[in-house]
Amino acid sequence: MNRVAFFLIASLLMLSATGSRDTIASLDRAMVHAVGIDRDQEGYKVTLQLFRPDNSGTDTQLDAGKANIFVISASAPTVEEAMTLCENRLGEYLFIGHNQLIVLGKGISLDAPSLLFSRFIKSKESYLGAAVACTEGTAEELLSAKLSEGAVAAQNIINILKRHTENSETVFCDLLDTLSTEGASLAVPLLKLTESSSGSSEKKQNNGELTVSAEGAKVFVGGKERFILSADECAGLSLLRCEGKQVTVRLDGRYGPSAAVVRKSGRQLSLTRSGNRFSCRYELELSVRTDQSTDSLFDRETLAAGCEQAVLALCGKTLSKLEEQDASDLLGGSKLLRSRFPQIWIDCGKDHRKAESLIGYTVNAKCCLS
Repeated sequence: MNRVAFFLIASLLMLSATGSRDTIASLDRAMVHAVGIDRDQEGYKVTLQLFRPDNSGTDTQLDAGKANIFVISASAPTVEEAMTLCENRLGEYLFIGHNQLIVLGKGISLDAPSLLFSRFIKSKESYLGAAVACTEGTAEELLSAKLSEGAVAAQNIINILKRHTENSETVFCDLLDTLSTEGASLAVPLLKLTESSSGSSEKKQNNGELTVSAEGAKVFVGGKERFILSADECAGLSLLRCEGKQVTVRLDGRYGPSAAVVRKSGRQLSLTRSGNRFSCRYELELSVRTDQSTDSLFDRETLAAGCEQAVLALCGKTLSKLEEQDASDLLGGSKLLRSRFPQIWIDCGKDHRKAESLIGYTVNAKCCLS
């Protein structure tokens, strides 16, 4: 009897699924790999980099004639309307569950991220871990470029972004970060599209030798673009936030300028109160792997001390820039104050920058050799 009931229920579920109007065959979907958002006269111009599973060929740009990656753009007063226009022109449903990247062109504001990204919030298929990045030019230009590496542009850019983040040359930002920091400061990695120094002039004219880098970051304060962090300033921010895996520092060796790769081991963060002021102290734990090459350039004590001083210089440069630009809440001190001293946070009107004005920062670094 139990077996009969089981098959009956299973059959009913299959029938209801088959008849559902929400059921969309995979061949009727255009898979979105990346989304670009630019400003234009109509409001927003959205550029989608798509993958069609029903097309023949490969998913690379090695042979443009066989590629099943293509780009489509549309303009409308809102991003959601522009994406719907793309959908109508394709005659296919957009599937954004595999979207990996959202690129913001010049002039895009983040003062209302929930409105800007409403299509992604509403869709139950949306991946909130998709990377968000800015570009110096237009997002359309970046996503339409044929990269010299000969790979799917979106996947290639994501890998480039991850490598630069691991090396602390930029910071990582995803869609969830963008949606959850409304009103606070936000650092977004900056992508740059440049011509490769190698290759013939004919290839360059045909967009055959283009490369993407991800050094530095744009900082939005209160949703408005305020300033740009250099690669060195991003390195300092990554150290203070304990993000990325390592940072390369420049040192003076026995035979002139040299460099050492400093790995991040850990970070201790403390917040102490003195009257109406607070002191936030960072204790950075670092390590440097030594080998014959480093032993020939530095003695051990000089290497450890040099790395510590170089790291402190990077952090000091970043702290000065953030204080000057009134964006110290990127460091997370105001969030720490909110959790440990909630009444002070309420007294500050739940304003990150007002809370940051009560906090002073000090940094200490300890480097171990291995």
